[in-house]
Amino acid sequence: MTISKTRFGLCLLFLCSAILVGCNAPLPEPTPQVDPLPDPTATATTTPRPLATELPPLDPTATSEPPAPVPATPEPENGFYRNPELGFSFLYPSAWDIETTGGDFPSAIIYDNDDPLQLFVGARILDEAVTVEEFAVDLGRTFAITGTTVLKNEATTLNDGTPAQLVTLSWFPDAVSETDQGMEMQANAIATISNGKGYALMLLARPEVLVTREQTFATIAQGLTLEQPELYGVPRDEGMILLIEEPETLDPALTLEDAAGIVGHVFSGLVQLDNTLQVAPDLAESWEVTEEGTVYTFKIRSNTTFHDNTPLTAGAVAASWERATDPELGSTTAPLYLGDIVGVAEKLAGEATEISGLEVIDDLTLMVTLDGPKPYFLQKLTQPVAFVVESENVTDGTENTPWWRRPNGSGPFTLRRWQEGSVILLDSNINYYGSPPTPTLIYLPFGRTGVSIFEANIADVAGVSTFNLTRVQDPADPLSPALQGGGLFCTTHILFNLDSSAVADPAVRQALSLALNRTQLADVVAQGGAVPAVSYLPPGMPGHQSLADIVRYDAAEAQSLLGDATPSLVLSVAGAGDVDRLITAVTDQWRTELGLEVTIEQRPLADHRTAIRSGDFGDMAWETDCAVYPDPENMLDHPFYSLSPANLSGFASESADEALLAARTEADAATRIELYQQAEAEILTDAAVIPVVHANQYTLVRSDIAGYIQSPIPVLWTTTATLTRQ
Repeated sequence: MTISKTRFGLCLLFLCSAILVGCNAPLPEPTPQVDPLPDPTATATTTPRPLATELPPLDPTATSEPPAPVPATPEPENGFYRNPELGFSFLYPSAWDIETTGGDFPSAIIYDNDDPLQLFVGARILDEAVTVEEFAVDLGRTFAITGTTVLKNEATTLNDGTPAQLVTLSWFPDAVSETDQGMEMQANAIATISNGKGYALMLLARPEVLVTREQTFATIAQGLTLEQPELYGVPRDEGMILLIEEPETLDPALTLEDAAGIVGHVFSGLVQLDNTLQVAPDLAESWEVTEEGTVYTFKIRSNTTFHDNTPLTAGAVAASWERATDPELGSTTAPLYLGDIVGVAEKLAGEATEISGLEVIDDLTLMVTLDGPKPYFLQKLTQPVAFVVESENVTDGTENTPWWRRPNGSGPFTLRRWQEGSVILLDSNINYYGSPPTPTLIYLPFGRTGVSIFEANIADVAGVSTFNLTRVQDPADPLSPALQGGGLFCTTHILFNLDSSAVADPAVRQALSLALNRTQLADVVAQGGAVPAVSYLPPGMPGHQSLADIVRYDAAEAQSLLGDATPSLVLSVAGAGDVDRLITAVTDQWRTELGLEVTIEQRPLADHRTAIRSGDFGDMAWETDCAVYPDPENMLDHPFYSLSPANLSGFASESADEALLAARTEADAATRIELYQQAEAEILTDAAVIPVVHANQYTLVRSDIAGYIQSPIPVLWTTTATLTRQ
């Protein structure tokens, strides 16, 4: 945005440019992509709104009289600013002009054509401890103005009774010409806080100009009205605002997302996990299994279509699985979740061109033959690699715009817009069976935790980090009623690179495990956000057992095992900036108990994942393994069977392999569990991996969302959840 010198004068030009350079908006600026939306940034509008009467004429004579009350009558056609995304509006003199910034602070600059005077407006998310008085005093820094002096700071209220502060600031900006030397600037401002967000209107001018506009500013301030934010043109009663880690891809065959991520909203498979973690029908309405458990016959729902109404048939399912197992595609999940189908192994190895175990009986019937009775096979089909894609759609992409940025999906939601770093908008697919009741989902890429975003009344569901856990668990805290908690089928662990000579000796790995005081890590460092690990399988998972005789804290034995060895170790972690305090606590314990200095090597998440998959991660890596279906095969066979493509450590044990292989086809449930427990005990005795803690999950959920599901494995609760707010 450029601002004319003739409008504002040189000193205000300098101020405005400084503000625009120094302003960091908490929510990135939206720009149209995929399908154009209404401009989400606020503009001057001609839509009448019953807020106030037209402002009085600009009177150059200063007055100390209080402004007259502003009645709630229809406003004029111009001179009205409303920012639905930030959630505020007010009237300004109709003769003034407005320029919007596309950001949050300032969101707009309104100016008078007749005087060097500007009105800056905006709103931003505040730290939870900031008071309205502190926010008001700090407005200079917020608007990137340095060296301010507070001339006035007094309490007031908005028309609706919301507490606010009136402040007057003074400063001397850097001169941009000799005529500006020593020129004082002042600002009258009103500041308020609502739902964790700070709002401010600031009128800036030279003192001799500002004093003539006190009546004008008082009337503007009096008309400030707060409302519920409306993000990206979606009314608050029509959309849920959720937080997410932005996906790397929506290609079901290549994604590493779980089935409850964005990919699971846009695409669907034959079956899904319901809110009790049982396999339930999805695109298939039913299935039959032969007595020996090796042949499954699926019936596709009639009239099922892709998002563009192209029929979704059994042939489309088969084509999707053929694509996912094409060795040239390079899917890392296809061998894990589709590898039990006869012919998949041969195709992945380049020894066959088709999956021999797939047979399309008719448009609505698909027969699948397995290489053995696999009791967990249906659970594997709940994963994204088994989701159905439309053949023509996957050939439409280009290098710059991959096909999955404009997907013709098979799932309960359609992708309306994906603007990287800003928003992913999903609309309910009205052609989907049991069409989701919530019209729109607004995903903001803030990760899965965001207490401040929730408190600012933006996010409807937000995870709680350990940093905020103690606070929100306090019954006196306003957020406490919104808190839900439960366990996760996840294990945070140290993954060893067994090709590294530094950790090749099991005694070294065992010493590192014995030196960890997991109770202290869970209770003190994680502050109750986790439980100490006494096994690899998490509590509640079928097959969970206590292996406290193996996974225990014994500093003396750890020192004895390590002896005089002082290996120089590198721990690879994902992230940037401050390292998670649980990680630093682990390395501190190793330093204290064993005298070891461990170097922490950070990489961006995508690079870290690539390094882990390629085995190029130094001596060990900080990882969290979460089950995607509730069977121990998922957490033990995949990462520890010697020939598994998901075996990232290089662990190999003949006896563990025998137990894992036998468990795959064992029909008796109790015997299967015993086999997995046997394998797990051997894996942990060898210290091929060090379990540290099992995370708990804590989530804030608004009371006007019905149907949220807190599950140890993420499930697609958004397909049935409803909004009850008006």
